[in-house]
Amino acid sequence: MKFRHKSALMMFILGSFVILLLTVTYYFFSRNSAIEHAQNTDINLSKDSAHEINQLLMEKGRVAVTITTAPVLTSALMASNSELANLDDAERHERIDELNAQWMAAGSVADPVVRSALENPAADYLRAQQAAIPGEYGELFVTDRYGVLVAATEKLTTLAHAHKYWWQAGYNEGEGRIFFDDRGYDTSVE
Repeated sequence: MKFRHKSALMMFILGSFVILLLTVTYYFFSRNSAIEHAQNTDINLSKDSAHEINQLLMEKGRVAVTITTAPVLTSALMASNSELANLDDAERHERIDELNAQWMAAGSVADPVVRSALENPAADYLRAQQAAIPGEYGELFVTDRYGVLVAATEKLTTLAHAHKYWWQAGYNEGEGRIFFDDRGYDTSVE
């Protein structure tokens, strides 16, 4: 092979190698840049979504505070708390267990124990709140400081709730707090 042809072939191979090297370098640089851009976009979207969710939860918390500080509810709670506070611990637990057993044995909402929680001014208020924003609330209910149901929009499975994790979280050792929970689908609400 002539020197000229060898030189041309070497130049072609060297040029091809340089082009291949530049192409591979550009590919990895572009790929990393695209991945970094996608990650930054995802991070920004996540932050924006988190902010929106936080705002929504804060608003729902404010609505809950507004609803629960209504005088009709506070009066009903004070009466229930006062009635049970007059009993010693053993008598109180016995009374709550007795009421809970009656509640769970009740065959219909016509039972006097059930009616006491469903047919009172506090329950009427809760139903009015439920009707004010259709579809917002599955069921609304209020318990006293002992976990006993005071008012409800519908019959719940139990009257006593102090043993339940969500009640304990909301009660917060008597301090009270807003507690959000995705309790999932509750077949008892059907």
